[in-house]
Amino acid sequence: HNDDIKCIALNPANPSIVATGQAAGHDEKEGDPHVRVWNCETFETLAVLGLGNLQRGVGSVSFSPDGSKVLAVDEGNDHTIYIYDLKKKASIASQKGHQDPVLGAEYIPGSNSKFITYGKGHIIFWEQDGNKLVKKSGLFEKHPKPRFITSLAFTAKGEPITGDSNGNLFLWNPNERKISKSKVGAHEGSVYSVAVNGDEIFTGGQDCKVKKFKGDDLSEIDSWQLDAATHGRVRAIAFVGEDIAIGTYNNGMLFGKFGDQPEQIIYGHGAGDLWGGSSHPTDNSFATVDKTR
Repeated sequence: HNDDIKCIALNPANPSIVATGQAAGHDEKEGDPHVRVWNCETFETLAVLGLGNLQRGVGSVSFSPDGSKVLAVDEGNDHTIYIYDLKKKASIASQKGHQDPVLGAEYIPGSNSKFITYGKGHIIFWEQDGNKLVKKSGLFEKHPKPRFITSLAFTAKGEPITGDSNGNLFLWNPNERKISKSKVGAHEGSVYSVAVNGDEIFTGGQDCKVKKFKGDDLSEIDSWQLDAATHGRVRAIAFVGEDIAIGTYNNGMLFGKFGDQPEQIIYGHGAGDLWGGSSHPTDNSFATVDKTR
């Protein structure tokens, strides 16, 4: 890439294949926003998608479950959705997404034609029909509509689970586009990440907590409080086998079993930008510096 990488996705059919989307850059040949598909073991570029079509930057990217298609959302005024065929290395469908910011997009597990986008005040259920994309908005009905939907995951049955800026969790019926179960006040502040492990749902939030819920009724099982001064907010969680990886607002990463004392395996520079770095001339070490220290 030749400018900021805004998003990344792994191919579920071949985890060695990665798609990354970038912002507009200054390179004469490939400076426009685009999606680059590459092999993360050999670093070989397999496809460059969207040059000349994507506007401003690529905000979200996702592979279809069979790995044959890549979904990309640009950052233009209409947040346009593009579907790319990897064999053809070309767009096969596109449609305006939403005028408000779109924060994420994911294919529904088990379907190569259905996917979800979400963001400011909305969740949209999509289906590809040939070269057309049909969209239908999710219905909040009596449930509190959030300012932002901030996270999305899927149960083993393919049911979407969303976390939002109100701290709420919603379990959705994807066919009816309605909320089937809710957990109001799951976190104090935004739910930044949702992950599923077996029949249990795990969340990370603005309140510096990782929580565990039952998948069938969203009742809370346990809560794990991180030190706010050391780690800050929980920005991302993911499972590696039975171990949980936690990315923090202070740019660190914790790793371990839920409920145990986690090991910090990556140390960051807090919320500040990394301004410089230098390797030691003889030792296998390096130093970094930001604007604060």
